[in-house]
Amino acid sequence: MSFYEECGSSQKYFSDAPSETSKTFRHSLKNDLERFFRSNLRGCDVILRCQNKDFPVHKSLICCKSPVFSAIFESDMKEKNLGIVEMDDTDSLTLNRFIEHLYLGSVTDSPIDLDSAMALYEIAHRYSILDLINYSRKILVLNMDCGNRDEMLQFANLYEDKSLENLIGNYFHHKEKIKRVGFKRNYFLTTLSLILFCCVVFSLIYVRCM
Repeated sequence: MSFYEECGSSQKYFSDAPSETSKTFRHSLKNDLERFFRSNLRGCDVILRCQNKDFPVHKSLICCKSPVFSAIFESDMKEKNLGIVEMDDTDSLTLNRFIEHLYLGSVTDSPIDLDSAMALYEIAHRYSILDLINYSRKILVLNMDCGNRDEMLQFANLYEDKSLENLIGNYFHHKEKIKRVGFKRNYFLTTLSLILFCCVVFSLIYVRCM
């Protein structure tokens, strides 16, 4: 087999199974990142401080993920000189989840309740981290019910988040639709039962009259 034929067969092999190869690579990379994250993040050069707790992170990663952090460390601010960012506008649990998502793309201590999801959305919005905003939106929708509809719409309006408003609207529209379908089905079954009952009664009366 010539060199060109060998290259051709190799290209065909990789083109025939890109999804499986890519899936395996992504799984391996995710495991490596998780081990790295769980190993106390060695080599960190920045501290995110919240409620007197220090959370070490890598400046290159947070600047890559967040244009807000990038602007902070590109300017001549105290955070750049000290290597410490004070984040007292959130709580330590939310910050820990925030950092975990930065490194892993997910949060492992699920399920997350509505208040926690709101807090996670707020910090994601504050630092302009789009994938975390999308992740938080999904959690917010999963925690919605008819009792907090107005609260959720006000929250979405506060952040001028049309995507979240649409998700909320679609969620409740779908829920109302299911409710109406359920009502119609129950009404139909009840009516059918009454008709059958009446038929049985009339049949018995007819038999007795005979």
